[in-house]
Amino acid sequence: MDCQESGECMEPFITFDISKGALTWRLLKNKFLTIITLGIYRFWGKTHVRRMFWHSIKVGGERLQYHGTGMELFLGFLIAIAILTGVFFVFGLVFGLLSVMNQTFAVVTQLANFLMLYAFWQFAYFRLWRYRLSRTSLRTIRFYLTGKGMTYMGRALMWSAITLLTLGWAYPKLVQVRADYLMNNVCYGDQSFSYKGNAGELMKMYWPAILVLQLAYGVMFYQFFAMGIYDPEVISGNQEAVDELVQDKGLLITTSSIFMTAFVVGTLLFLWARVKTFVYITNNTTLSGARFFSNLSVGKVFLILFVTVLVSALIIGAYFGLIALVVSGAASEEFIGIAMIGFFIFVFLFMDILMFLFVLVPLFRAAATSISTDNPAVFEEVAVSSRTSPKYGEGLADALDVGAF
Repeated sequence: MDCQESGECMEPFITFDISKGALTWRLLKNKFLTIITLGIYRFWGKTHVRRMFWHSIKVGGERLQYHGTGMELFLGFLIAIAILTGVFFVFGLVFGLLSVMNQTFAVVTQLANFLMLYAFWQFAYFRLWRYRLSRTSLRTIRFYLTGKGMTYMGRALMWSAITLLTLGWAYPKLVQVRADYLMNNVCYGDQSFSYKGNAGELMKMYWPAILVLQLAYGVMFYQFFAMGIYDPEVISGNQEAVDELVQDKGLLITTSSIFMTAFVVGTLLFLWARVKTFVYITNNTTLSGARFFSNLSVGKVFLILFVTVLVSALIIGAYFGLIALVVSGAASEEFIGIAMIGFFIFVFLFMDILMFLFVLVPLFRAAATSISTDNPAVFEEVAVSSRTSPKYGEGLADALDVGAF
């Protein structure tokens, strides 16, 4: 593969120059106004942040523009809440009556609730991107998303079920189906993006993660069924059951170590595959004949995530440090009480802001600036095309907190 095919010899096509100072001030202002308005301002605050984000993105030297409004998001949220409340009330009433008649339906009710939430999540994800694209323009030309949310939801549900039945081995196909439907329905002006990928290539990225995670969950189920670590008698503290489990202490330590090691390694392999998936999808996408490329580095993404883990570990360490002071009696109860309150206030007020600034922004910058094209003038050549945009905001996506930022 030469440098043109990999995109490594090309100049970055997208730049991202957001001011962290201005963004921090906006996030703090949003947090304060959201609290004093009991959450209502979050829709307008989110809109302000998006405008900052979009305006900080240059595509071929021109900045993106965001045209969404806080009122659209707010109305969409209210509509979604009304729909979800109605749906879950009816289903809850029906399954509640069935549960009274037969306790078996209690389990069915929980499963049905999960399936409904998952289905709404898939539909909301599609609508989320339809809304965002329809409110995004470059050189006064709008992006938009064709296709139907119900079709996307149906395909995602089908391959999610197959993924579950195959213990994860159909997951690459699920990724391919979702990417294929989304990318091939994205349009700019009178031109459509085209994505041509296949599940076989994605399988090469995901099979190590699937295999290792299967090992981790296999060990977990072995502990569950064979060793009885989650036996109700053990959990309730039955001394005889606990003594029987302790007799296998060596085996318990061994299996727990295998589980933790396999889970961590499998998670890292899965994250590696996700980065490679982004690169693969980008490299197989075209617009009006122009090819796109990404040289996103796995190492750069892992470094950002390492910082995330480090910050989280420090915060968790501070919490357990306070607990240690309580246990040891090294500090007065008044001091510990004030410190605990301060800790939780800090986490509530600033944790999401820190994650936004030091995780989301660096990840977005790394992904966006990794993209290049063999025809930088492609967006200038696309003719203007008008399409009807959704009337309201993200609706279900906002109600279920799906991918919103």
